[in-house]
Amino acid sequence: MQPIVNVHSSEGRDKTVLEEISIKSSRPSCHHSNTLSTASSPNDIFLNAHLGVSDEETLLEIPSGRSSVQLSSSASSFTSQCQSDWERHSLDKRSNHSPLRHDLASIRIEWPPQRAKYFYPAQALRRVMNPVSIFLELKRLDPESANEAEQDATSQRISATSYKLFALLVRLRLGTHIRDFLAEGVDDSHLPFVRSDRENKTEAARKFKLCSGKHPGRVVRCMIDLDDEDVERIFRAQWEVNAQVFEFCDDIKHYNLDPNSVLPWLEDHQHENSAMQGGFGSVWKVKIHPDHRIKGGNGAEVSFLDPASRTVADSCTKPFPRFIACKELHFKDEQTFQSEVDMLQAFKKSRHAHLVKLLATFHFDGKYYLLFPCAELNLRQYWHRNPKPDFTPRTVYWMLSQCKAVADALYVVHEYRSTRDALNSHSVRRTNQSDSAPFANIDNRRYGRHGDIKPENILWFFDEIAKDRHDQGRLVIADFGLTEFHSRASRSKVLARNITGSATYEPPELLLDTTISRAYDIWSLGCVYLEFTTWLLCSPEAFSIFPQARLQTGEMEVEMEDDNFFTILKTDPPTAIIRKSVQDWIRDLHREPRCSNFIHEFLHLISDRMLEVNPKDRIVIGMLRRELQQMVDKAKTDPSYLTESTPWKLPVQNPHPLSIAGIESTDRAHAPTPSDGFPLPKRQDTSVGLYAMRPSCFSPENMLTMTESTSPPSSPQLR
Repeated sequence: MQPIVNVHSSEGRDKTVLEEISIKSSRPSCHHSNTLSTASSPNDIFLNAHLGVSDEETLLEIPSGRSSVQLSSSASSFTSQCQSDWERHSLDKRSNHSPLRHDLASIRIEWPPQRAKYFYPAQALRRVMNPVSIFLELKRLDPESANEAEQDATSQRISATSYKLFALLVRLRLGTHIRDFLAEGVDDSHLPFVRSDRENKTEAARKFKLCSGKHPGRVVRCMIDLDDEDVERIFRAQWEVNAQVFEFCDDIKHYNLDPNSVLPWLEDHQHENSAMQGGFGSVWKVKIHPDHRIKGGNGAEVSFLDPASRTVADSCTKPFPRFIACKELHFKDEQTFQSEVDMLQAFKKSRHAHLVKLLATFHFDGKYYLLFPCAELNLRQYWHRNPKPDFTPRTVYWMLSQCKAVADALYVVHEYRSTRDALNSHSVRRTNQSDSAPFANIDNRRYGRHGDIKPENILWFFDEIAKDRHDQGRLVIADFGLTEFHSRASRSKVLARNITGSATYEPPELLLDTTISRAYDIWSLGCVYLEFTTWLLCSPEAFSIFPQARLQTGEMEVEMEDDNFFTILKTDPPTAIIRKSVQDWIRDLHREPRCSNFIHEFLHLISDRMLEVNPKDRIVIGMLRRELQQMVDKAKTDPSYLTESTPWKLPVQNPHPLSIAGIESTDRAHAPTPSDGFPLPKRQDTSVGLYAMRPSCFSPENMLTMTESTSPPSSPQLR
């Protein structure tokens, strides 16, 4: 919709801009008032919202036959500006000074700082380039013209279709040429102009020419007679009035920006310590100018919250986030970029509050960028920012509920349904389905795997959703750069040598060079859950030494130190076991004084069902959600479940310095280790029942002899 100014009289006849200026200039003074009475002004101005009336301001259209109208504060300010512009114009009619050029200079913003590159904020430019200021500038440029009606019509046309082009020309002191552009039919839709460089040897062919951006092969003929320097100045300065306005909506927008474009940033933290570097991209926060962010398809500010829980009216009243997260991808091929965008688009349609939402993408100066909501912290930063959590029912329940929410989000990835799946599912009769196989009868199901679950890729948001549900924040899975989708036939046939992720959270099958499945994510999530429990139970000192406790010399071909949660044994063939320091750590957690029934069950779930060296023995994501939901249900009905102390009471002798027992006080009871000679406490039945014994190590050979349906369940003992 184009911006319009309508000037209405009490008789219903539209007045021209010239008539309105005459009325305003004849008044002795201008009083700032929201009400114009019939006595002081028989003529009332109705301003379209595009001239600067904000969403919060009320704009009332003038009904026929009424003699007064309430104007918004912006409208009143604009009316005052009209008179002010006319007064300045009267003083500058015979001088070379342009009040409009002065106003344009006052609103432009330099970006990047100290680089002598500028952009005009979109709404600010629209407010400055109003019909009155345009008319006065045309009068200044051609003071001898007697045809004021023509100037009035021209100012209206420029305001509606060519205000950016006219601003560019006024900025370069070329405003008198605007009529040539209009005569040729060139307006704002033809911006930005593109170069037409020909390699002919004649002087005429070598001349710097500009073509319409709307019709790249069509030379703008009215610029042929301009000096070469002026044409070059137009090309360089046009980016100031064409800074991109990013639209965030359900359908992800992609913008191909010219290398000469000026990004409409107000802040950019790319080169600060807060920027996060990864193997596939770098992420930092930027602040986009409010005029260039970002209207949804319905005209309301886009919500970064759960779309299912918000209305369009709600989104108009919520404050816009201060920062946006900008991710620069390290790879440059379009196919890889598009595959990541397609996947993020699919997850965005799931409307899951714990999966990060992609807002928009753009290509600039040879690189691809993605824009996301900006989280305050990632999970690791949150742990370090809050090193001593209160062990209260509220905090423990928040930790449990967020672990459940992250599992729910991962379920969306693992059980991703394509559009074709959803359509086909209507004709499929589903029977005896469980959470572990919700689409078991759909042959063309696609299965996803995140591939890089770690605390750095789980973000902590403190927003309206967090405030409504748990005021300690909301955890969101992010960074889907390694996510892959596979059909049912190929979901477990991905070769380990083709996988790249974070080494600390990699499962053992990756180093054993076997195939990879969705069980990869279950292992990684189990590692994160174990660290989360350590943060909740232990002192900051104990939490900080957990990675050091896991360090040991690798036993593969290359001697190295790693902090994995497993160890590869030099057997023939190589086999994997849970690292002994991890086993000891879990036992120490069981004997922590604050350890409750919930913590015991959660640790059993991690050690017996998630940190399984054989991927076929790991719990599937649907069953994991169900186990966590049962814990949530217990927490709601049993006040003692979350925090009542029930630690193991058996002592530990000579604890290792890099252990919980070693770093914390020794005057309390300790849990046993196998070397102590004490029998381990027998765990009680849980909702998943008792588990039969099974091999304590994993090798490619014994994995091939086991199937997903017949493999024996996990042992009650920690290996």
